[in-house]
Amino acid sequence: MEVIIGVISAFFFAFTFVLNELMATTGGHWMWSASLRFLFMIPMMIPLMIFTKGSFSNTFQVIKKDFWYWFVYSQIGFGAFYIPLCFASSFAPGWLVASTWQLSIVCGTLLIPFIREDENQKIDPRDFIYFAIILLGIFLIESVSAKETGLKTVVLGVGSILISCFAYPLGNRKIMLLNARKGHLNSVERTFAMTLLSLPTWIILSVIATFIYGLPKPPQILSGFIVALSSGIIATTLFFKATQMVSNNMRKLASVEATTSFEIIFSLLLGMVLLGNELPSKLEMIGMAMVTLGVILKSIAGGRSEKPLKSKTIIKS
Repeated sequence: MEVIIGVISAFFFAFTFVLNELMATTGGHWMWSASLRFLFMIPMMIPLMIFTKGSFSNTFQVIKKDFWYWFVYSQIGFGAFYIPLCFASSFAPGWLVASTWQLSIVCGTLLIPFIREDENQKIDPRDFIYFAIILLGIFLIESVSAKETGLKTVVLGVGSILISCFAYPLGNRKIMLLNARKGHLNSVERTFAMTLLSLPTWIILSVIATFIYGLPKPPQILSGFIVALSSGIIATTLFFKATQMVSNNMRKLASVEATTSFEIIFSLLLGMVLLGNELPSKLEMIGMAMVTLGVILKSIAGGRSEKPLKSKTIIKS
């Protein structure tokens, strides 16, 4: 069930890549693309909390007990994740960003020993085979992009996405583990807490954008609103729900995270339908197929571990 929820969230996440591409190609600055999503999320989260019977008082109490922990990892999980991703959208189409974003599967697995310290959290040597397939696929895709846009642009794009790929699983997992141990917030409450705590980042970014580039145009505001609703509210809440269902099993968690591979297909199709994008080249299609295959194989391998994982040292707060 958690994998199905992950696939549904991937569909709504795909709007991020497509609409960020739209905003970039129509003159919208990436700073506004990043900040608008989370500025819109705050007023959206309030009625969602009420509708799902989320507790504001309990959420604030949980945050207060470990404020700096929640604050720091919210900046990492949301801020350090989304800002570089929007920056990368200035250089590449949505499907290409979505494809390269699959490096998060590699990064998320590599982070396991540093987040959970019990003996069952060692990286399976077979994972490196799947990583090689994913990396080779991304190399094929980016090699075509390098010929079209130049090596410097590719390095900037991949480098920024790589930051996102480490930041998202790190921030999400650290908050998730602390919440499982102390807070016990549901997925909506956890999304609201992280969004609220990341607000200073988006206010600062929007102020900088205003002084340097001016206010966003109405089309970018509309796109930012749709991204906030589809990706920020629907997709994030569903994804957090799926990861929370398997929070005590890091290999099953990797399987849920592997559903992000569907973002490649969804981003490609949405780009063709909404933006009129053409099909990628044959070499790029092969690269996309390899990335998807590598992520699916990683997902299947991760799902084989049915034994609950016990942690000796979960979090030091």
